[in-house]
Amino acid sequence: MSWLESVEWVWPALMLAFLCGIQLARWLNRRSALHAERKISEEYFRGLNYLLNEEPDKAIEVFIKAIEVDSETVELHLALGGLFRRKGQIDRATRVHQNLIARPHLSDQHRVQAIYELAQDYDHAGLLDRAENLYTELMDSPQYRSLALEGLEKIYRREKEWRKAIDIVLLHRRQDKPELGQSLAQYWCELAEEAIDGHRFLDATKALKNAALANPESVRTVQLKGDLAFAQGHHQVAIKEWRSLCTRFPSLIDLVIEKVDLCFKHEENPRDLSDFYAGFATLPKMEANFEIWFAGLAETMGTAGAQAHLVELVTHSDVTEAAAQCILSMSERNELQEELEKKTLNALLEKAKQANLQYTCGVCGFGVKSIHWHCPNCGRWETFS
Repeated sequence: MSWLESVEWVWPALMLAFLCGIQLARWLNRRSALHAERKISEEYFRGLNYLLNEEPDKAIEVFIKAIEVDSETVELHLALGGLFRRKGQIDRATRVHQNLIARPHLSDQHRVQAIYELAQDYDHAGLLDRAENLYTELMDSPQYRSLALEGLEKIYRREKEWRKAIDIVLLHRRQDKPELGQSLAQYWCELAEEAIDGHRFLDATKALKNAALANPESVRTVQLKGDLAFAQGHHQVAIKEWRSLCTRFPSLIDLVIEKVDLCFKHEENPRDLSDFYAGFATLPKMEANFEIWFAGLAETMGTAGAQAHLVELVTHSDVTEAAAQCILSMSERNELQEELEKKTLNALLEKAKQANLQYTCGVCGFGVKSIHWHCPNCGRWETFS
């Protein structure tokens, strides 16, 4: 065989060997990948088995030790952490989310999602400083900015840091969320109430002005305007504000009845006191306030007139525990006229069964014994009556 002929045969052989090598390498890579995927599947199935057997700590160990987190396994970790948090297992949820954030090759999108989940873990655990720091870190994320603002507002509301809560709501409002004006007004009212208690009347006036601008329909603003006038000794102004409050929302008479009584006694105008007490279609719900109210009626209208007015209200509106006790006591002492007793007894006994919860949220129906501005159940403001 000539040299030329041998060369013509070797080159195709070398090329064939090269191509076969490439194919072999691809096959080995595919096999390695399949083996890795099989290993991932085995690890996660083992972890799920631990979860089903109520061994969450072992499950966490398996998931954390699994091979590198990719886009699919990240979602699994996030779902697992959220499940732990919903079940109240905050320490386990925290561990899962901290492990995710520590991964060096985590995408930016998944990292901010894990940070938000961890912030919620801290929030639920009461570690508010840590939650605040993470929510603040998320303020630069377009995707999570709104959620971070909501988280910060809840923290500041729980901590009664009203100035910070106001700043957060204002950031919300710049994002075209005017419905938060009601919350903003309440935070200003909180500052006004603190200022009134501290005799910082100028600060209280400014806070109430801001509250009225944030929500012109705020009932609490009207109440506090009366409180401010009362604290300054301007009794007629206070009475005017409280009359406006009780005209719009008669069920809130408990908030002002004691101070109203003091104002009228200071002004020595019992006729106006009688008109004030008799002008509303609801009864004070707290026992001490009811006693002040009924004594004022009896003083200005006479005992018989006060009894008749009380029975009329009980017959046509909800009865309170204090009113029920008063009528029953008068009946036992034979102080109640027979015709009035017959008129009210059946209605009184039926309504008294429901007198334990004095105030009910008009949005969700949540019942409480004393007035709340913020419903702890549905989170709405000024809904109790």
